[in-house]
Amino acid sequence: MNVNFIITCYDRESYWPELKKIIESYETIKPHIALCYNGLDENFECDFRCEYKPNGGRGNDRHPHGVDYADADCELTLGGYNVLKSNGVNLWVKLSIDSWLLDEKKLVQILENLENQDCAYGGNTWYKRVNMSTDIFFANTKTHNIFEDMLKYSVEFFDYLYSIPNPEGFEHLMYFISRQYDRLIIMDREPLNADVTRWFCYKLGWTMSHFLDTNLKFKEEYKSDNEYVTFTKVEGTGIPYNLGESKREI
Repeated sequence: MNVNFIITCYDRESYWPELKKIIESYETIKPHIALCYNGLDENFECDFRCEYKPNGGRGNDRHPHGVDYADADCELTLGGYNVLKSNGVNLWVKLSIDSWLLDEKKLVQILENLENQDCAYGGNTWYKRVNMSTDIFFANTKTHNIFEDMLKYSVEFFDYLYSIPNPEGFEHLMYFISRQYDRLIIMDREPLNADVTRWFCYKLGWTMSHFLDTNLKFKEEYKSDNEYVTFTKVEGTGIPYNLGESKREI
């Protein structure tokens, strides 16, 4: 199974050797990797690099309302897409550098369902339906290419976000783009709870900690339950992206 992996990295370069080992240990999946970087280490080797933009959620240098971070995450994602888009692979995984998928069998189940049901997006909602997960998500570009939609609409979207005092972020762009297509929602991580399933999902073998030692401990202790992943399919609205009609939802 050929799969494109877009890995986005801000300030956690030390995670990369560990995540790389996980991805390269897969037996069924043949990974094609684009490592995308938005950081200050000029010697960090990567496939795509964009101008440093601070993390919107943490630190004293963040943008007043966090749009820089969302904008950069989109730019990194599209950078990875451009690196890999010509290789003919239609299944994609987007991961933040601290988001680890330890259970290959469950990952294969997700990707097979994404492909067989012809869903453009696979992932979860966050706290409300317009927050589609972007830390970990899956895409099938065989018939509906959400990355091309990002390329088409992201400038307009972020121009609007920069102009308002309390914006949302990249998750909303994903919702506005993907809602016109069928989506695969992974129920084993739904509904998403910031204190639990955002960081650890034992059912899926996912860990996403801001502390490397915590991720390593989860990896060491994880044992698969060998159960099937549960999904629900959300049918698309067929309505193309229209920011003007959607502003009230942001």
